[in-house]
Amino acid sequence: MIAMIGYEYGQGNDLVIKVRPCPSCGKPHEVTVNICAFENWVDGILPIQDAFPELSPAERELLLTGIDGDCFKNMRRNHETRLRLRFRNSPYRQKAAER
Repeated sequence: MIAMIGYEYGQGNDLVIKVRPCPSCGKPHEVTVNICAFENWVDGILPIQDAFPELSPAERELLLTGIDGDCFKNMRRNHETRLRLRFRNSPYRQKAAER
């Protein structure tokens, strides 16, 4: 999956990828990458972390899903909170406490 909606050529071997707006906050983003690395990733020659080691995990997530770093952190935090609440209210936990 790739969240690219367009691109333009940058300086030298750079490619400026326009990423679709984040589905959570709606902000549009751009990520600048090397053209050869981009082709290797899109063609399946390299996984994203090997094609773009200079990008942060948040920037790579942005390329894959369009979700920006802040929204991804919030989604993860909300997911972890839901898991803790589910465990706290679990009947299995209550049975273990009774033993």
